[in-house]
Amino acid sequence: MKGIVVKSNIAGKKDFFEIAIPDGVVDVMINFARYNGAYWSVGGLKMPDCVNLSWTGGHLAVGDEIQVEFADIDKMIPPVHQESFSTIKERMAAVADEDDDVVDLQRKLERYYRLKAILEDEKLIEASDED
Repeated sequence: MKGIVVKSNIAGKKDFFEIAIPDGVVDVMINFARYNGAYWSVGGLKMPDCVNLSWTGGHLAVGDEIQVEFADIDKMIPPVHQESFSTIKERMAAVADEDDDVVDLQRKLERYYRLKAILEDEKLIEASDED
């Protein structure tokens, strides 16, 4: 089957991966962001189950090397990590809920202090030194 061969020399550590997914997608991503530095990953998506697969990745430094070759693959190296789309979706929803709770609590706390300041200014309550 068609796939990719990835050879890397990252921080002096050499790796070799032969990756192919029948009825799926394989990708090598290299990202560079001004403030976050460079990052790379090798992953894929197994269809029709929508299972996200990953083999390797991490931060890059000047001098690191990655070589990618399109090739016929007889036997692929198993992924290091795999996770179904539904599991990822559930995990992301839980994180979003946690973030929403924090944002909601922050909004309520700011409102409390605004209302408290108004009541103190109007001398309807005494100012406290607890803040």
